[in-house]
Amino acid sequence: MRESFADYYQIHLYVFRQNVTRYRKIRNLTQQKLAEKLNISVGYPASIEAPNSNAVPSFDMICLPAYHLEVEVYDLLFVDKDILRDGNIAFR
Repeated sequence: MRESFADYYQIHLYVFRQNVTRYRKIRNLTQQKLAEKLNISVGYPASIEAPNSNAVPSFDMICLPAYHLEVEVYDLLFVDKDILRDGNIAFR
């Protein structure tokens, strides 16, 4: 049986946050440098990357980081089972 929509949503939001952090670090960018590239406030990358944040990115704020991190949108949304295990989220 599939998880509830609320669980599904939370898992994918968590994965997005982890992937933004991972690709930002691979590109050797600080949150401040990423904010400058995206032309947004410095606090926004921190709120997007924070695991317990209530910030929900708009589609623009999914595409924009992907573009500037030089990855595809699906790379930021890809569910890596290792990320889920590390985050203590059960993957079904």
